[in-house]
Amino acid sequence: MEILVGFTEFPIRKVREVPLKEARRISLRFFVLLGALGAILGLEFYEHVCALPATDWNTRNLSRIRVKDPHDFSFAVFGDSQFSIYAFESLLREIDQDPEISFVIALGDMVHSGSKTSYSLFLDLIQKNLHKPLVTVIGNHELKGGGYPLYTRIFGRPYYSFRIGRTCFLILDDAASKLNLKERSWLEGELRKSRDLCDHRLVFLHIPLYDPRPHEYHCLPEKEAKFLSRVFRDYGVSHVFAGHIHGYFHGNWNGLPYTISGGAGARLYGGDPRHFFYHYLKVKLVNGVLDVEVKPIFVPGPKWFDHTLSFVYTYLFDPHWLEAALWMIVLGLIFPLIWKKFRKGPGK
Repeated sequence: MEILVGFTEFPIRKVREVPLKEARRISLRFFVLLGALGAILGLEFYEHVCALPATDWNTRNLSRIRVKDPHDFSFAVFGDSQFSIYAFESLLREIDQDPEISFVIALGDMVHSGSKTSYSLFLDLIQKNLHKPLVTVIGNHELKGGGYPLYTRIFGRPYYSFRIGRTCFLILDDAASKLNLKERSWLEGELRKSRDLCDHRLVFLHIPLYDPRPHEYHCLPEKEAKFLSRVFRDYGVSHVFAGHIHGYFHGNWNGLPYTISGGAGARLYGGDPRHFFYHYLKVKLVNGVLDVEVKPIFVPGPKWFDHTLSFVYTYLFDPHWLEAALWMIVLGLIFPLIWKKFRKGPGK
């Protein structure tokens, strides 16, 4: 019996020999890609497991406030430190050396981005240079990075109130350019209760109701501003303190006294020496009379050096920006390979 076996010939594809130099380049690209992806995972892990720089900061600092006479005391107010180390340190030291100042209120935008690293830097500067209680207002820059949840984990509630003698302090959250319905209801309730308890009602928020500069609108939307202006006037608010605009302004919004203080270290918004300088406010209450004094801060050396140093420090050690840079490296390594394959066409 004869068995016939058939064979089918297949074309043999010539395998391109990869030069040693190119092989090394591909291997290097692979290991860099692997390292970048590993670093990204490591940063994500670090951001989730590293300890918070503080918890319940505002409640703990409110409990530390002590005044000798509830009818005669002083406190400091500043806003918008952001990209500053030298200017902000100078401000904190001057406040700390004033024996009349009992506590401090920060008007928001304490950091450029609300990451754990940025808050660690801010609170480290506070703890090294200021030995007085400090409470905070949330600003729009605190909503970046870790955002609202991280802020509340570190500092506590974004809006709250406290009272010293017959002076009521109301800390508001307008960082998203509005008050939500729950906060609006809370605000009116607090102001209603204050009628019998307080002679002065002081409001602290980040974004001002109106922008005092001509043809500028770095402020709340008109509808929100009108609502707050009406509520504040109806309940006899004594003074409104705001930040957000990097400078110093004071005056009246339809009969409502206000002071804008945004000069704690952030890049100033102009060159007019009447308004744009580093400063803080010293607020005095003497025999029922409220006095707001602006205190300029002298910073040695060029301002750009302070901002550049702080900028580099913040971004160099901020996991969010390191992660973004690593993703750029990953894309930079992958994209040329995809483009090369695309240009060759399928099956080539």
